[in-house]
Amino acid sequence: MKVEMNRQDLLELYQLAVVYSRCYGLELKDLLEGISEKYRKNTGGEDIRSSSNPRGAGRKRVYAENTDRTILELRSNGMTLRGIAGTLQCSTGHVQDVLKRGEG
Repeated sequence: MKVEMNRQDLLELYQLAVVYSRCYGLELKDLLEGISEKYRKNTGGEDIRSSSNPRGAGRKRVYAENTDRTILELRSNGMTLRGIAGTLQCSTGHVQDVLKRGEG
């Protein structure tokens, strides 16, 4: 009996095997390597260990990454929080959050 597994099934099987091997201290290297090889074939060469969030789950970013850099640059040039928010059309709360993360 031959069973075809899709990308998501292979990923979940791999993660389950990793957890099982950690919990029970078993060496499942051959099994993990087989699953990884099958995944590479199904995805055109993508490594199974590199896909931490394959379905793209979670909250999506509202502002682009370059917006954060622009906020930091404008603030270093002496612009006010409200001025930055008005220029980039974002909230002052977002500007404050970016500045807090950028300083740390």
